[in-house]
Amino acid sequence: MIASQRTLLIQIVLLVFGLIFFGALGYHYIEELSWFDSLYMTVITISTVGYGEVFPLSTAGRVWSLILILFGVTILGVIAGKFAEVLTDIRVFRRHKMLKNIKEMKNHIIVCGYGRMGHIVCESLIHSGQPFVVIDRDEKVIEELMHDQIPAIQGDATLDEFLEKANVKDARACVCTLETDADNLFVTFSVREKNKKALIIARCKESANTIKLQKAGANRVINPYEVSGKTIAQILLQPAIHNFIEIFRSRDIDLAMEEIEIPNDSFLSDKRLIDAPLRSKYNLMITVIFDKNHDPYFNPSSDHVLKSGDHVLIMGKTDDLNHLKKDLGISS
Repeated sequence: MIASQRTLLIQIVLLVFGLIFFGALGYHYIEELSWFDSLYMTVITISTVGYGEVFPLSTAGRVWSLILILFGVTILGVIAGKFAEVLTDIRVFRRHKMLKNIKEMKNHIIVCGYGRMGHIVCESLIHSGQPFVVIDRDEKVIEELMHDQIPAIQGDATLDEFLEKANVKDARACVCTLETDADNLFVTFSVREKNKKALIIARCKESANTIKLQKAGANRVINPYEVSGKTIAQILLQPAIHNFIEIFRSRDIDLAMEEIEIPNDSFLSDKRLIDAPLRSKYNLMITVIFDKNHDPYFNPSSDHVLKSGDHVLIMGKTDDLNHLKKDLGISS
């Protein structure tokens, strides 16, 4: 399709230059104008800008101007329509190509709603290199995202068809940041129905709706007002902790924390922490272990035995974490 559109664009350009040449040729021989004056007369006649003539035209010259105006306006109108059609086709082609690429995405993140919170989430995902796709109703927003080479789908995330276009069944996580709690509730329910393992994080404006979102399948429910309030309180009551976190943010220190499930029959299964090569080989530190009953073990002792299915919270450099996940056979 791109080849045919390119051919059409070439034809449009040739038609415009042919019209200008044809008009200049007429003025040159009818009025005996110079080639530059002939070109000038042709351009101002076709464009109908209303500039004055180089000098008074003869009757034959005026007839030629009338013919040129009629043909020029008609041809330019057709060209404008074709050009708009080409741009539309190119835009449609780009969207179809992007949808095809999105369909092939695996282990990605779906961001539903590109408002203020959605924008912040996407910036963080871009910085971390995580694959993601945005679903938003606003066509202008989608065009801007596509211009920045960010996978995006225009549509209502509360409708199953757009979640399916985002390949929700193979997604690793879904972030619901739509305007209303009702929409986020609906999306949460739909995503959980189609993907039992996905991590779902939903925004909630009203605290009373937190339980509803959790029952619908949300793993985490975030109330921006509560989070902001707690952050302010932490700065007031425990400034040292907040300053410690800000040091890492401001200096862009490579420190990541990730939750990893220990696979069956892996080299970490049934090993004490002291015998596991987490520190010696990977330079990583386990801060919390959640067993199969979701019971937490903070700062576990060196004699704690790791079991298959345990969820461990590991902290260290991003490359070291990726190295461990690769050796465990866990996709990033």
